[in-house]
Amino acid sequence: MSLSSSDQNSESNQRSAFVTTDWSLVLRAGTSDQVARRALEDLCHSYWYPLYVFLRRGGKSMEDAEDLVQAFFLRLVEINVIGYADPNRGRFRSFLITSMKQFLAKERIHRLAMKRHPGGLISIDAASADERYRLEPVDSETPERLYERSWALTVLEQVMERLRREFVANDNEPRFLVLKEGLTGRGDVRGRELAERLGLTEGAARIALHRVKRRYGELLREELAQTLETPAEVDDELRYLMTVLRG
Repeated sequence: MSLSSSDQNSESNQRSAFVTTDWSLVLRAGTSDQVARRALEDLCHSYWYPLYVFLRRGGKSMEDAEDLVQAFFLRLVEINVIGYADPNRGRFRSFLITSMKQFLAKERIHRLAMKRHPGGLISIDAASADERYRLEPVDSETPERLYERSWALTVLEQVMERLRREFVANDNEPRFLVLKEGLTGRGDVRGRELAERLGLTEGAARIALHRVKRRYGELLREELAQTLETPAEVDDELRYLMTVLRG
């Protein structure tokens, strides 16, 4: 089956988008490329909570977990540990948790990084993080499984925030708040009620909900693509995320 010109352009655009993914930029983080460093910091912001719950479930105190996450990220930057990441050997999240385990094996040495840089690399609200951690499942989930689950939920939260910002940019946040309930399945916002709250006909409301679901799906794929090497990996990563969430 041949592709139409629009399909070909879409496929070409998708391939080109991967040239500048966060993963690709992070691999250059040891250089003076400030964009790459910013990409690394963004990933640190994305992954600090999954690493935090991994440490807490492993028996670390709130204070120790916060210090270790900060020291770990500082080490990534200082000696460019992340430069050794090989996209062909697995997912970035797997590389990160393996690196954390190796880091913990020399925990006392690496904690010196926090003495040299007491402010840390990123801002961490440990008190709020621990309140969130106490809501995590209290069953026998291993630190590794809890890390994966936290990663999956973090991805979804980031996607929802990106979607919210798009509505805000168009001065349409109230509509987003209504559609978000339909998107997440929270509350009874179907049919006539959804239409009334949006100020639309029922048909137009269904179309609006369909469009926001489609956009959410697009953003989810983009978010996952940021730490993958090729577009072909996105479907596998999406299936894995859903498997993690189902438990």
